[in-house]
Amino acid sequence: MVIYNLSTHKATKVKELMESIGTQVAFLSPYSADFNSIQNS
Repeated sequence: MVIYNLSTHKATKVKELMESIGTQVAFLSPYSADFNSIQNS
């Protein structure tokens, strides 16, 4: 599952619960205007 870097998503309990059902957790990279094609137009 890919999730935002919201502090509640980073809680140890959330990660443990996700992994307990066999889900791998991946966090999105922090926001960067350099990677936002709309802002680079």
